[in-house]
Amino acid sequence: MRFFVARIRIGNVVAMGQILQFRRKNAFLPEETTAMGEAYDAALGTLDQDAKSELFVRELVAKRIVQAASIGEEDRERLRQTGLLGFARPRCRTG
Repeated sequence: MRFFVARIRIGNVVAMGQILQFRRKNAFLPEETTAMGEAYDAALGTLDQDAKSELFVRELVAKRIVQAASIGEEDRERLRQTGLLGFARPRCRTG
């Protein structure tokens, strides 16, 4: 199995991470990477600060987006939603 390594800048932090083997093809077109990047940024923007600060959360969101894109998903909103699958929205407290 082949893995690709990516260097990603998040704010002032540079993270190195493995990207899953691409099933559809070995590379993405520029517009596809733009869509994935925008979906990733939008997904992280909906998470609270504690969740965003956790590396495993950011990696999980990114992996889900890359997996969806690798099987042909191109819609930014659907990519964003896929990246956030399983994350619950915080409930409002009344009181």
